Amino acid sequence: MINFLRVVLIFAGLSMAAPFSIAADLLNVADLEIHRVPGAQGLTGLLRMNSAYTLRAREVRLHATAFYYDEKNLVVGAPFLAPLETTYTEIPVSLTVGVTDNFEIAFVGKLIDYELQTTIDRGLGPEPIDVDERDFGDSEVLIKVHILDQSEFAPAAALGLGAILGTGDEDKLLTGVEAWGARLMAMASVELPLFEDSFLGMYLEVQGVSIDPSEDDFDAITSPDGSIYKDSYNIVNAGIRFPISNDNRLHLLAEISSESGRERLALPTLPGVAIVADGDRNIMTVGLRYAWRYMTFNAGAEKSDYDLVGVDDITRYFLGFGLGF
Repeated sequence: MINFLRVVLIFAGLSMAAPFSIAADLLNVADLEIHRVPGAQGLTGLLRMNSAYTLRAREVRLHATAFYYDEKNLVVGAPFLAPLETTYTEIPVSLTVGVTDNFEIAFVGKLIDYELQTTIDRGLGPEPIDVDERDFGDSEVLIKVHILDQSEFAPAAALGLGAILGTGDEDKLLTGVEAWGARLMAMASVELPLFEDSFLGMYLEVQGVSIDPSEDDFDAITSPDGSIYKDSYNIVNAGIRFPISNDNRLHLLAEISSESGRERLALPTLPGVAIVADGDRNIMTVGLRYAWRYMTFNAGAEKSDYDLVGVDDITRYFLGFGLGF
């Protein structure tokens, strides 16, 4: 099996080394139409990950992406006492505003529609689950500050901060936090001209995520009021994009993501069922984006690979649309 983390590290090294091997006059991409727009996470970036760039001052983007998954026998084995059957649609909707040329803020909400049937044991005995729900999930407020322009000697760089708000209904299994969570982000990006009218973008992002840091860990005896979602983990994202049309508006994008340190099993199709298990996963995302000043379309697929016996790989398909103002 491919070691995705090793690929990420190699890719990151190549991305960060690229500026040192290219003359300064080739690094000026100001005259190219690069079309930097928000991704599914809300901030300016690729399909799922964020880049080191921000929207221009007073630029506003409204974006929605629908992720869809339909599968049976997703999970077999403890803590699941029966195969999981699920049909799941998640639609993150974001409003992103360029406050200045180097600072942006994003507001992200989620609409979730899903059906699932299974039986689990979270340490309190068999728990049948038969759910058919449609409602809002958790939301986030994110900011990003562009701190360094791309130069001959360094990539563009940015820092970001996000607040995860538990706005989803816990009884409907639509939340992944008891109270709140935090997300710290650091991003580096290189966009290099190719030929006379095209470019290649290479992007790296590191995140630290903490869920319910102010809450005690749940224990049925010693801490019954604690959070069953409490967790902290790291995410490393790497991605590339390049135009495949003469007008530079149609892009091919590819991303690799590695999540490590999870103590809860993170199933994107089962947000509200917090299971103590090795939740580390690797995600590959490939898609197309058509972007111009006022409108954005994107489509593709992502595959989540779990290193946990009994948990199948998950492939989700997505379709997105955005408007610029």
